[in-house]
Amino acid sequence: LGKVQIESLIARGGVAEIYLGTHTVLQRKVAVKILREQYEDDPNLLERFQREAVVVSRLRHPNIVQIHDFDAVEGHPYIVMEYVEGEPIYKYCAANKLNLHDRLRLLSRVCEAVAYAHQRGVIHRDLKPANVLAPMDESAAPDAVPEIKILDFGLARITESDTGMTSYHTE
Repeated sequence: LGKVQIESLIARGGVAEIYLGTHTVLQRKVAVKILREQYEDDPNLLERFQREAVVVSRLRHPNIVQIHDFDAVEGHPYIVMEYVEGEPIYKYCAANKLNLHDRLRLLSRVCEAVAYAHQRGVIHRDLKPANVLAPMDESAAPDAVPEIKILDFGLARITESDTGMTSYHTE
């Protein structure tokens, strides 16, 4: 798909599917979000999909997944983003039996990322444990609390802000 060699399906959402791939130029693993075919003719959804790529690509925070590219091949739009190997935060917390202090540290990281997005006029609107990943880090100390990553800004609401972005609503 363009410059990405698709390898396997990672997840299936309401309007898009996420695949693991390798960016052939950058030579790194990436996640590719592909709009499902039945939605490709919906101009509002196409606009929202592209807006997600543009808006999130402007957010530079260690706890927000990074967008690398947006493109379309033969009318099939897709977003290329940072691949995060990990698991949803609720599974991570259950498997690692985190104490209250460590759970609060994770929540604090989520809050910092959300506050950063809000300061730039972006409201997530679908923030839930399934959209927060705890990356696997083999080099981290066994008791280390991971740097989480917030995903899926597809329902994001963009507000007027000091960054000069215009108002955008997805109802």
